Amino acid sequence: MAIHMRRKCLLTLFVTTSLMLGYIVLSSFRTAHTLNSTSLEINKEETNKEEVKESEPFVYDKIDVKTEDLPTKSGLEGNSLANGCSVKETDPLDANILKYIKDFGEHNCSDEETRRRTTITRTKRNITHLEMNGENFQSVQMRNILYDESTGKHKNDEFKELFQAQLELDIVKGGSGMIRNLKSKRCISPSSTNYTTPDTITLKFTSVCTTPHTVFIFNDKGYLKHNLTGRCITPEKSPIVQNTKLVLSTACTHAFNVSSEGVIMHKESTFCVHPLWGGETPEENQELCLWLDCATNGRLQYNFFHFLEGKSYSLVAASPVEALELSIKYSSKDSKDSIFLLDLLPKNLPSSSTATNIYVLCFDEISLSHFQRKLPLSYTYMSEVMQLNIYKKYASVNPSLRDNTLTVINGDVDKGTESLFVTASKKEYATLYTSDSVVSALSKDFIQAHHNSAPFFHAVHQNFGVSSKHCINSQPVYDISLSYLDAFITSYKLNAKLAYLAISGITKFNFNLVGYMDKRLKQTLELLHKQTNSIVVIHSVKGSLTGKLGQLAVGRVEYKKPLLGIYTSPDIRDKILIKKSNHLVGPYDIHVTLKNILTNEKSKHKFGMSLSDEIPDRNCNEAGVYKTMCPCTS
Repeated sequence: MAIHMRRKCLLTLFVTTSLMLGYIVLSSFRTAHTLNSTSLEINKEETNKEEVKESEPFVYDKIDVKTEDLPTKSGLEGNSLANGCSVKETDPLDANILKYIKDFGEHNCSDEETRRRTTITRTKRNITHLEMNGENFQSVQMRNILYDESTGKHKNDEFKELFQAQLELDIVKGGSGMIRNLKSKRCISPSSTNYTTPDTITLKFTSVCTTPHTVFIFNDKGYLKHNLTGRCITPEKSPIVQNTKLVLSTACTHAFNVSSEGVIMHKESTFCVHPLWGGETPEENQELCLWLDCATNGRLQYNFFHFLEGKSYSLVAASPVEALELSIKYSSKDSKDSIFLLDLLPKNLPSSSTATNIYVLCFDEISLSHFQRKLPLSYTYMSEVMQLNIYKKYASVNPSLRDNTLTVINGDVDKGTESLFVTASKKEYATLYTSDSVVSALSKDFIQAHHNSAPFFHAVHQNFGVSSKHCINSQPVYDISLSYLDAFITSYKLNAKLAYLAISGITKFNFNLVGYMDKRLKQTLELLHKQTNSIVVIHSVKGSLTGKLGQLAVGRVEYKKPLLGIYTSPDIRDKILIKKSNHLVGPYDIHVTLKNILTNEKSKHKFGMSLSDEIPDRNCNEAGVYKTMCPCTS
């Protein structure tokens, strides 16, 4: 009361007197601020912290999030309101917020350079198809990303060589490649590419070992045949003496032997291939000849060299795991592409199609109002087509994505009761858990799912990182998670399914970015809407306090008003009744409701109640909501 009286005096002083400019500015700021906070009925305990400076966009709210992110049960004390919970209505189209809402258009994750070099698909579940442009391309390695059950994170398998664009092979009959000198790294090449001449073509050493003109075949007869022309390496004349030149000739009558050390010997004369007129190492454009010496040293040793520059190549690799890392190296510069793949590989599980499917979609930082503003296609589909029950008095237990996930799954921020995943597994459900937040990744003690994306996202963050565009491998991060869920839904048509999906990254840092996923999310909602015998729970943890939303009083109210919507497929609405409620509900209630559906039994919980029952008017303490997230104003 004293604070409001002081502000009222300032307002009166401003209207009735003409003071110096500094006092007018100060009074104007306090007056406007008082009007905002009065109209929105901010909680009493917040009033002393209400002032927001332009340079401090988060002020008390961000401090609360940091200090109470992982509260103890004592944090529930003192936040109860004796006569239930009254929540202030907010307008998604509030003019104070709309002026900061921007449409960023389509989400562009394309990386032209990487896309030009590689195209990757996993078309047959465990089969990876890699289309590569060979320009400056050197090698491909692949390793499995494995699940560390003790930490819920990842552990890397050893890299396996899939392919090398530069290979050095022994010259054996039936083989082919560039004939490269081991010491000089120069290859044997025709001195001219005018192959129409009937005359012989001399041979030379060249450092350009990347063209089809340097490819030879060592056939079963011992002939060294030029791959493009079919001509063979032969002595220029007979009889053969020392320094007899070697040429390409249409007459293929001279055979060669190649020792295990790579020394090439003319079979008839037993002379060996040398650089013409000798030298310590073959020089650029130096011609070739036959010489008596066949010593084993680098200048007389050769191998078949392969370099695939300028061509496109396709690789097919099989892997028994869902998460892979491909390492692609390039020879033109000291660089590589790290490409991470996640694809659902169905397991052979017993059929359980008569049980009810449960799908939970969780979003980290997006309020009910902001969901309506930035995801209008999805929200319209949810509310008008799916006709979800929207709970306008939903509140999270605290601001932590991890804790709210655990509360829904386990019935507590710690281990709590038996996990929904454990219960579902006993009922022979197929189960999936995916979260793009590595901070909230949970160990097997908490999440026991048949499919878990945690090792994939941990490997990405540790070895590569998510780009500032919120992309991985030219694909939006949220699209990877939603595609993982979509594949799960379509792969287990004969099984009851439990899936929990959490999307965090795109909801943080900039409150306008979340609009990117509107069309993509709607596609998954359309798929969910087609499912029969299904419950779909869509909820968020909190509103965003980034940027201007954290400065506006209405933004801070929205922070404590997350989304909860529940959809029941029409075929089971008579059997499973999910009631609407105008009273306070929270994650504990979601847990109890889903546990009851899984077990067909009534569950008792200290804070949670089934949404199939009437929810009484209660306060935050009774619903298990910590003070940090309590939206009640009276």
